[in-house]
Amino acid sequence: METMPCIIITDSVVLPDTSVHFNVTDRRGAEAVRQGEGPEQTVFITNMRKPGGVLLTENVCQIGTICQIRYARRIPEGLRLSVKGISRAVLRGLSFSDALVLAEVDRCPMEMDEDEDRIDGMRQALKMVWRSYIVEKLEPRKGTDVLAAVRAKGHDSNLYMMLDLLEPDYDRRRELLEADTYSRAYEIVSTAIMLETEAGKIRREIQEKVRIQVEKNQREYLLREQLRVIRKELGEDGPGAEADRYEQETEALDAPEEVKSTLKKEIARFRTLSGSNAEASVSRTYIETLLSMPWNKVTTDRTDLRTARRILDEDHYGLQDVKERVLEFLAVRILSGKGDAPILCLVGPPGTGKTSIARSVARALERKYIRISLGGVRDEAEIRGHRRTYIGAIPGRIAAGLQKAGVSNPLILLDEVDKVSSDYKGDVSSALLEVLDSEQNCRFADHYIAVPVDLSGALFICTANDARTIPRPLLDRME
Repeated sequence: METMPCIIITDSVVLPDTSVHFNVTDRRGAEAVRQGEGPEQTVFITNMRKPGGVLLTENVCQIGTICQIRYARRIPEGLRLSVKGISRAVLRGLSFSDALVLAEVDRCPMEMDEDEDRIDGMRQALKMVWRSYIVEKLEPRKGTDVLAAVRAKGHDSNLYMMLDLLEPDYDRRRELLEADTYSRAYEIVSTAIMLETEAGKIRREIQEKVRIQVEKNQREYLLREQLRVIRKELGEDGPGAEADRYEQETEALDAPEEVKSTLKKEIARFRTLSGSNAEASVSRTYIETLLSMPWNKVTTDRTDLRTARRILDEDHYGLQDVKERVLEFLAVRILSGKGDAPILCLVGPPGTGKTSIARSVARALERKYIRISLGGVRDEAEIRGHRRTYIGAIPGRIAAGLQKAGVSNPLILLDEVDKVSSDYKGDVSSALLEVLDSEQNCRFADHYIAVPVDLSGALFICTANDARTIPRPLLDRME
C-alpha cells in the first residue's frame, strides 16, 4: 500500500500511459501538486462519482490512476497541470486536512482471463477494427505505432493509448479505467473504435455531399452571371432580370413546399424563353398569379359575440330569428375553433337583407368580404378556372376572390346559388360541391392554379330566393 497526495477532478479521466491537461483551482489540489512535483514523486488522481457532490470518501471513485506531474503552470484561475498516467490503482482510504488530501492506494493492473484462446481472438479482432480506423482516419503513422504495441501480449497500456487516440467522452474513459479484466477492456475499446469508424464515414459522406452542392451552386451562379452579362450586352435583359426577381420573391413567399416547387420549375422554364416569345407572357402571368395568392396569410377572428350582436342590430332592424341563428352559428365556430361549422343558406324574397346580413357577419368577425354572384352562371370554369392550355385562361372566381382579398380565410358570399344552371360546358352545382364540402375543400383544385388551394379556413354563406330549385346534393351541405 502506498500513501501519496490526491487530486480529485470532475471533467476528465486520466488513463495509464496517457497524458492529460487540466486546471486545478482549489487549495488542496495546489498543495498536492507542490508535494507531488519531482521526478520520483507521484500523485493519485481520481474522480467524483457525481460532480458537485460533498468531498467524502464514499463520494469518490474507488478506481483511479497514479500519475507523474510533467509540469505545472500558473494561470489566473489557479494552476494548469499536465500529468502522465503510470498505473491503475484502487483507493483504500482518504485522509482529509485543511491543506491536503492524502490517499492510501494499491496498484492493480488488469487481470488476465483464464481463457487464453478467447483473449487471443479478441486481440485479433481489435487489430482488425483498428486497421479499419487507421484507414478511415488517415493517420497510418500514429496508428501503426500503437498497433505495434498491441502485439505485446499482456501489456495493457496499448488499450489505454488506443482509446486516448479516439478522444472519447468522459463515460467511455471511466468505463475502461474501471475494467478489471482484459476481455472487458478489449470489448470497450473495440466498440469505441467501431463507433468512431462509422461516425467518420457518416461525417465524410455529409462533407462530400456539401462539397458537391457548393460546387454545383457556384457553377450555376457563375453561369447565370455570365448569361446575365451576355443578355445585357445583347439588350435582352428582360426575362433574366425578371426571373431573378421572381426567384427572390419565391424564397420569401410563405407558402406550402408544393407551391414553391411548382414556382421554381415555372421560373426555370420562363428563364429560357426570350422576351419576344408568346409563351413568356403566359408563363409570366402564371408566376405572378401564384406569387399573389394568399397561401398562408390569415386574419384573426373577433370572438366577441356582444359586438357581433351590436353590429347586426345596427345594420338590420327586426329579423330577430335570423340574427339569433347567425349568433348561434358564430358561437359554434368560436367554441370549436375550426372551420367545419355548418354552411348557412339565407333563403328569402329579393330585398329582405340576405346579402347585407352576410356583410354584417364579415364586419362582426373582422374578416375580408368577397361576394360572388352565381346568377345565370353556366360554365364550370367560372368556379374551377380555365386550364392554361387555353388562350386567355384565368383563375376561377373562388381563386380570384382569394387573390383580391389577400387572405386565405375571408367570408365568401355565394349569391343567388339557386340560379346556377348546367349545359355542355359542365355542371356548376357539381363544382360547388367540392367548394362547400369541408372534407374536400382543403385541397380545392383550380384548373389554372394547378396546385391545391386550401379553402378550409374560408367562411361560406349562401343566399337563395327559393330553396326548392337548389340541387339536392348541394342543399344537403347547407343549413
